[in-house]
Amino acid sequence: MKFSYTKHPLTFEEQVTLLESRGLLVVNLEYAHRKIFFVLSIIRYLLEKIDGDEYNFKQEIKQLFAEYSEVPLFNMGFPEDWEERALWREI
Repeated sequence: MKFSYTKHPLTFEEQVTLLESRGLLVVNLEYAHRKIFFVLSIIRYLLEKIDGDEYNFKQEIKQLFAEYSEVPLFNMGFPEDWEERALWREI
């Protein structure tokens, strides 16, 4: 049996409207990009718990930011003191 999908793909605005109508979107989309720090912190924590020292996510992120130093971390939700916070601090 061959399945054919005939609906058109939803635009971003249509997706947001659909999610809001179902009560699933409670985010101010203008600031959603600033949650990257939060998400990376969760990934960092989980990788440390799962892999221990096998993968140094913290160092990889810091190297990435060094390579792209022109990218403002504040726009991604990083606080000024993010490297001094316990999760990101070098021990």
